[in-house]
Amino acid sequence: MSDNSGILGEILEQGVSTVKQTGQQIKQMPVDLAKSVKNQVAGGDKSLGQAPLEEADKGKEETEQLVRDIYKPGEEKSAAEITRNKAKDAAKLEKTRAKLAAHQRYFQEEFNRPKPKEEKKADELERKKEQEMVDLQQKEKKKPPPLAVRMGAQKTEKYPGASG
Repeated sequence: MSDNSGILGEILEQGVSTVKQTGQQIKQMPVDLAKSVKNQVAGGDKSLGQAPLEEADKGKEETEQLVRDIYKPGEEKSAAEITRNKAKDAAKLEKTRAKLAAHQRYFQEEFNRPKPKEEKKADELERKKEQEMVDLQQKEKKKPPPLAVRMGAQKTEKYPGASG
């Protein structure tokens, strides 16, 4: 148990000392920054800004080397190889165009469907008359038969008596 408290004490002391050092560094930063800016503007002592300039020069050299590598002349290709590559590219292009045309037809048909054509007035009136006839026939089927027909069907005695 005493070992644990000793370890915790050490960790706590390290944490406190780290916080103090960070606080001092933060407090000192504006002062250092002000001195650096003053020296750069006034053209005074350049020793403070020397390290960043060296790093910038190194980065500049790397950038220049990268640009040289990118833009260096490439290997010359033979005429046969260029012709072969052009033929391959043309075949790929034709295949892609065919695929695009197929997709375009599909999507045009799918999303831009033609609107139904308007019926002519005569056809519309004829269709309405046919619909009315069908409706009338259905209503006639639902109506009960006339009274005379029903009475004829019930001509025999409803309640047969003792004579029967």
